[in-house]
Amino acid sequence: MDHQALADALFAQLNGVRRVLRRRTRASLEQIGGPVRPELTPSQVELLRLVEAAPGTGVGAAAQGLHLAGNSVSTLVNQLTELGLLRRDRDPADRRSARLFLTPAAQSRLSAWRAARVSHLAAALAHLDPPDREQLTAAIPALSRLADILTTMDIPAASDAAGASPSPVAAPGTRKAADEAPPGPSSVTAASQRPAGDSLPSFLGNSTERDEREGAAR
Repeated sequence: MDHQALADALFAQLNGVRRVLRRRTRASLEQIGGPVRPELTPSQVELLRLVEAAPGTGVGAAAQGLHLAGNSVSTLVNQLTELGLLRRDRDPADRRSARLFLTPAAQSRLSAWRAARVSHLAAALAHLDPPDREQLTAAIPALSRLADILTTMDIPAASDAAGASPSPVAAPGTRKAADEAPPGPSSVTAASQRPAGDSLPSFLGNSTERDEREGAAR
């Protein structure tokens, strides 16, 4: 199987697992507590995860970590602050800057989503034959390295995407966790950390905006 065919097959399978897992997790949380509110956009969820992984991060650092413009992140911060999910504290070293922290409501929401997701995935894995589980276990290091490369490599031009092999701009290090979007009373990702319990690689979080909204009845 060539690189293009492998990429297509891998994306389809990982995205399929993620989509089904998200829907099942959302349904189970809604059975417990009813419809999850407020609904969050994918970008809002990513910012929450980033702050969860790096409490006290500034807006500039968050913008760099999310590959977004500073004014876009400032807008997200304002939105999440109004929703009671994010707290802004003045930086004691620079009163013009703010440090970002999750509120208890956001921490609860992210934790509930993560716990439910891991529980559903563990239950599904228990139905696999031992050889299948062993193959998945053996693939985790390769998937982790692949996620690191995806995080650090240059983004190819659309005309080059089919044939080019972009090279990383930096040696892959610890990766930003961009995992599932939490819907319940419930971690985006910071370059150096990912919250415990998130065992799937970060690129498993990539999907369409519509799918993200569907799974983030957050």
